[in-house]
Amino acid sequence: MFFLRYVKVLIISIAFYSDMLFGNKLVKAGTYVLHTIPGEKEWTIILNSNTDTWGAFFYDASKDVVRIKIPANEAEEIDVFSIGFKNNFKDAFMVLAWDSTRIDIPLASGDAILAKI
Repeated sequence: MFFLRYVKVLIISIAFYSDMLFGNKLVKAGTYVLHTIPGEKEWTIILNSNTDTWGAFFYDASKDVVRIKIPANEAEEIDVFSIGFKNNFKDAFMVLAWDSTRIDIPLASGDAILAKI
């Protein structure tokens, strides 16, 4: 289970209420700040434990909990940066959408975590 919210200006925090697989990396329950480094073919997605910050101005890489690379996909163009979720019968994704780019970050909890241990 997870929850997203906007905090302050330009900050996106994500709270996991149970341990999660985020892009196939184990993340303990807690609140994190989401940072991205967009690239043409892939994006670097970062969860950082420093939640008392403003944008990337005080970003501290030593507080990174997870840093993953996710392929960028083309999709229908949208006007504003958006975050959504999608799932099918066995997979769930957090979807970052910006312009004509989509980033699908795999998410899992519960039995999926046990299978990775």
